Amino acid sequence: MSGFSKYLKRYLEEREITAAELAQEMQMDRSTVFRYTTGTRAPSDIDIVRKIANALQMQNSDKIRLLEEYDRATLGEKTVNSYQYVRKLLGNLKNVTEKVCLDVGKWKQAAALLGTEGNICLESRKEIEMCAAALFEAAKQENKEVYLLVQPVYREIQEQVQRVFQGSSVKVEQIICLDQDFWKSHENLDVLGLVLPLGFADIVYEARYYYDAISSHFNEMCWMPNVILAESQALLFDYKMLRGVFFQEENIVSVFRKQYGAIRERTEKLMAKLDGVDEALKFYVEIEGKVFDEENSTMLETLGFQPCVGLCICSNIYEECVYPFQGKDAFIQAMARERGDWDGLKRVRERMGREIQTTSYFQMEGLKEFMETGIVREFPLRLYRPLPMEKRKLVLGRILCQIEEGDSVYRILPENIEIPENIFFYLSDEKIFFMRVMPITKSGFVQVQVLEKGIYSAFRRFVEYLEQRKLLRSSEESLEMLRGFAKEYGVL
Repeated sequence: MSGFSKYLKRYLEEREITAAELAQEMQMDRSTVFRYTTGTRAPSDIDIVRKIANALQMQNSDKIRLLEEYDRATLGEKTVNSYQYVRKLLGNLKNVTEKVCLDVGKWKQAAALLGTEGNICLESRKEIEMCAAALFEAAKQENKEVYLLVQPVYREIQEQVQRVFQGSSVKVEQIICLDQDFWKSHENLDVLGLVLPLGFADIVYEARYYYDAISSHFNEMCWMPNVILAESQALLFDYKMLRGVFFQEENIVSVFRKQYGAIRERTEKLMAKLDGVDEALKFYVEIEGKVFDEENSTMLETLGFQPCVGLCICSNIYEECVYPFQGKDAFIQAMARERGDWDGLKRVRERMGREIQTTSYFQMEGLKEFMETGIVREFPLRLYRPLPMEKRKLVLGRILCQIEEGDSVYRILPENIEIPENIFFYLSDEKIFFMRVMPITKSGFVQVQVLEKGIYSAFRRFVEYLEQRKLLRSSEESLEMLRGFAKEYGVL
């Protein structure tokens, strides 16, 4: 018996409603409704489940639970969990800000500890947090690298990293143990949600990961599973963050550095931040061979608030709209590469001799924003002036042209899903998954590359859920909506 059938049966029993009475209310065959409650049959469509909820006059919480149990019974645990986790991540990222402040009082209270001789035993979460802040501040003042083998669930440590190292040139590296059970790999999205704010901030930050069971991670690190290392200092604390030891003896710290190094050899990058035009250019050159191989057709998908318009803008528009700055030519080369102009893009495709198709998932509100303001959220606001109306119309016309020629597909997302406005997700055949992030930083240009198959798969299942539940507009429906929108602006 599925969770859906169990929940429906229990709901009816608690309210002393029979399957026959429910069938009569719904004007359905009573044997069919009876099979729903016994688990020998499931409703063929989610609309039937909504009718059941309405017939029972369910409260909203009960209705949501019934629909979720039906989703799990028909789409599977992995798909439903992935949808929920990705949606939660998107909502959290929409609220990420760079408003951080250094809690000066705490680290100053603990700073005296660093000058004492010998090792220091820590007996509470507050002491561990204060000691970590003091260690971070000392490393910042001396411009020393910091290494963490700490799970992101210890939010106090994550927040201290952001507070202390904001705007500094100190390199911070964090190793994280991700769940090795691929069936539950969508849960790694929680980790991503906790470390991304560090990538968005003006911090030299790199997250690395290795697959293991959390229990194995604890055993490997013995009785202190979390360690923070500076050049000659080490802070260890237990998994409850209630006991810790701060070491200042060089021979002891060297042992932990060696242990950290052994684990680091088994890690891969979870997140690499590309800060500035030069790094972005190198990144595009690096991934070109991974995404645009010569033998197979390329399928690139984007998920964002606005539709992906990068292929429609081309360098001739950049030349007109990008402000003069050092590195302008490199920026245009990074963003437009060989395309040059609209006709140039077609020539590149012909020369490559292979199909390049893009699918863009977006919300109509995002397209409306672009047409009303000329802001392209794929690109750093500090580097260009908003596109004038004639250029916006040109881009909208090119979107329709790409769709009609079969080069691109544009699908409209439901408005009730929170999409972060300055973040675009890019997926391509499990070869690459990265995010373009445009927060307000000193450089004005930040990209975060994410390499982790479980996270990639969760995003895939998120789209699959939307497709299965018909929450995505079909390509045909989306095209009709875009045509109607284009008529309003005189493009058609």
